[in-house]
This record gives sequence, C-alpha cells and structure tokens, in this order.
Amino acid sequence: MMCDVGLLALARNKSITPEDFEKKLWLLSTGETRKGRRYFGTIDKPIRVFRSRVFSKAVLPTDVMEYSYPSPSKCAQGRANQQNAPIFYASAGGPTTFVESRSDIGDIVVVSEFRCHQEMVVQEIGFADIDENATEYEIIMHELFISPGNEFYEYSSRIASHLINGGGIHGITYPSLASNSSSQNLALKTSFVDTTLKIVNMTAYKIKSLTDPFKYEVDEIDFGIVEDGKVSWKGRKKKWTLTRKGQQLQMISNGWSWEAHDEKGNLVDPE
Repeated sequence: MMCDVGLLALARNKSITPEDFEKKLWLLSTGETRKGRRYFGTIDKPIRVFRSRVFSKAVLPTDVMEYSYPSPSKCAQGRANQQNAPIFYASAGGPTTFVESRSDIGDIVVVSEFRCHQEMVVQEIGFADIDENATEYEIIMHELFISPGNEFYEYSSRIASHLINGGGIHGITYPSLASNSSSQNLALKTSFVDTTLKIVNMTAYKIKSLTDPFKYEVDEIDFGIVEDGKVSWKGRKKKWTLTRKGQQLQMISNGWSWEAHDEKGNLVDPE
C-alpha cells in the first residue's frame, strides 16, 4: 500500500522543512502502538555489536574514539542522525558491518567489537512489509527511513530522533540495506554508548578481492585490544592462550569467524 498524500507527499517533494516534518509526525503518532526489542546483556553473555572503519594506510590509530562515533564537528548528515549530531552506528555481526563500510580492494577495514552487560531497548523500523492495514504514520516512516540512498536523510534522521525520544529508549534497529536487508543494523544514542557500551577488541583486515558487493576476500593483518584507554595493536593475527594446565578451548564458528569457548561455554577473548 502506498500513501502519496499528506505528509509523505510533502517530504517526497521536499516542500516541508525537516523541523515541521517532525512536528507533524508527532501529531500523527498520537495513540500509535509500535514494536520494540528488549535485550539483556550479562557479563557471561553480553550483547555484542560490531562497527567498522576504513583506512588506506597500515598505520592504525591508537585513540579508542577513532573507532566509535565521530565528533560533532566531523559528523555529516546520516540516515539516523542530523549534521553535527552524532549517533553510534553498528551492526549485529561482522559481515554486515563489513558490507556497510563500502570498502574497496586495498582498503584496510578495522572491525571493532563493543559489548553491553545491561539492558538495551530499541525501537524497530523497516523489518515488516507495509500492508493494507498500515496507518499513514507507519507508511510515512517506513517509506522514508528505508529508502535506498541518501535522498531523504533530512527526513529519515528526524524519524530517528522521533523514535529515540525519551530516556528509556536507547536507539533503533533497522535492516541493513547494504546487504539487501539480510541482517540488522543499530543506531544508538551516544549517551548510552558512553555509559554502557565497552569496546573490547578490533581486528584489521586488508581487502584482497571483491567479487560482488557482498563477497570479500581478506587477509587478517593485525589485532588490537584496549589497554589503559588506548588501542594496543599486536602486529599479528588474534590468538588464544591457555592460562592453566589441562585447560581446553572449544572453537565454534559464528558463521563468519571462529570463537573460543571454555568448558562452561563462556566466551574466551583472543589476545
């Protein structure tokens, strides 16, 4: 079902300011009920999200913030953020953030892992198809937020600010358009990231070949962990060390890399 009248038409024609668009969206939202997702992270089973950054040189920054959200002065307009108003973009898995990086042959892509040991509440948008029962409010948000490209970023970013308004909501989740909506992206408030998320490690890959937008051949060229607020690059691939006699590790594939677990099934971090 399409809605080519009212607020959606105004936005498509760019005949309404982003500020007025958000005000009218709030009016349309009165009485609406939406789906959200609530995740619970613990020390043993944390919420894990991944974020990538592309570099052209092998000398990688040691400042932890280089792998998190940008500073306001360096923050461009995005799908879920306004210019100079950063938000933390991440993905649910390594392959998705790799595709989202839009890197090319010869680039170095650093995939960083962040963890949350507390509750995370996000609103979802774009996962369900719009049908004949959808309200004008949901049609507007769906059509503009997951529109391919950046044509409607000035409005999609207002949809994001509308959805994450309030202290109990930490961000939004939406399908990865870069990977044909086959995985999950996140846009989280920076205040939530600063107080709740912890960056634990990062892996640097050099792209050897790219056969289509979703198939990369890479070499793992470096691994880093965070020590005293700085990234300590090891100059080698990640590895696992047995810390006691008789200890055994079980290597389990997560679908894109190998992870180590102890006898109790707990994740063992590489070093």
